[in-house]
Amino acid sequence: MSERELYQQIIDYLTLRGCYVWRNSTGGRGRYRFGKKGAADILGVTPWGQAIAIECKSDKGKLSQEQIEFLDELRKRGAIVIIAKYLWDVITEYDEAIKRRCNGKTEV
Repeated sequence: MSERELYQQIIDYLTLRGCYVWRNSTGGRGRYRFGKKGAADILGVTPWGQAIAIECKSDKGKLSQEQIEFLDELRKRGAIVIIAKYLWDVITEYDEAIKRRCNGKTEV
C-alpha cells in the first residue's frame, strides 16, 4: 500500500468517527519552503475539540528529529499523537483516546 492510500484510509476513518482532519503537506524547493518542517502528515480536531496529529511511516520509515520535536510539542499540549504504519494503528490509538476521555467507558 502506498503512503497516499494510507493517508486516505486514515482521513476517511477519522472523518467517519466525526473528526475534522486534513492532509498536511510540507516541503519545498531550494530556499523556498511551505508548511512547518517536521509537521505531521495528517492534522485535525476530534469531535470534542482535542487536536490530533498523525505521522505516517512505511515499514522501514523513521521519524526525523524535526518530526520528533513537533510531535512532542503537540503531545505536551494535550494532542492525540499517533505514528501509523497501518490503519489499524490509528483505530487502536483513537479508541484508546476515547476510553481515556470517557474514563474507561466504551463510547456509545
